[in-house]
Amino acid sequence: MKEIRGMLHNYETAPIYCDLLHCRLLRELVDLEKPGTRKILAENGIRMFPGEIDITRWIVEIQGPPETPYEGARFYLSFEAGPNYP
Repeated sequence: MKEIRGMLHNYETAPIYCDLLHCRLLRELVDLEKPGTRKILAENGIRMFPGEIDITRWIVEIQGPPETPYEGARFYLSFEAGPNYP
């Protein structure tokens, strides 16, 4: 997930103090970078990454499961973390 590594570098320059929402999302982004988490997601055909400019907007890519009519397909979801997240 090269995208996350590159984006994480950009977020590392964020101010030391952040509101609860942004701190939580940064922590989740760091958790996604952990090798165990990355491996589990990859094995299940899932990729997640925040937007380049706004960490509250995320994209999820899900690959269609093998041996189904959806094999080879890619599905995209987007979500925005609102002020009451989580």
